[in-house]
Amino acid sequence: MNETIGQTQTGRSARGHRDPDWLADLAAGLDQATRVTLRARPDGLVEVSVAGSVLGFVDHVAPVFVALEGLRPATAVEVAQRLTLAAAVDALRGRAVD
Repeated sequence: MNETIGQTQTGRSARGHRDPDWLADLAAGLDQATRVTLRARPDGLVEVSVAGSVLGFVDHVAPVFVALEGLRPATAVEVAQRLTLAAAVDALRGRAVD
């Protein structure tokens, strides 16, 4: 069974791959597809996006990080409160998969 990830064609096993860099190509394709971008905004929020699509925002209200899901801060909805920025970002990513 073959899958296409990004521009990389992959198979179930490593047998038959003539290109020695097939694993590096696969890893690069997966990295691009799952890369999270964080951007600090002037209003103090952190914009969270994956592969160019905005997932939401994270606000720091001590002692927690508040994950807000939505395309614009004014219409975003609180979906989680976490103790770390990484955990708040993971909460947004998990909701994007659902």
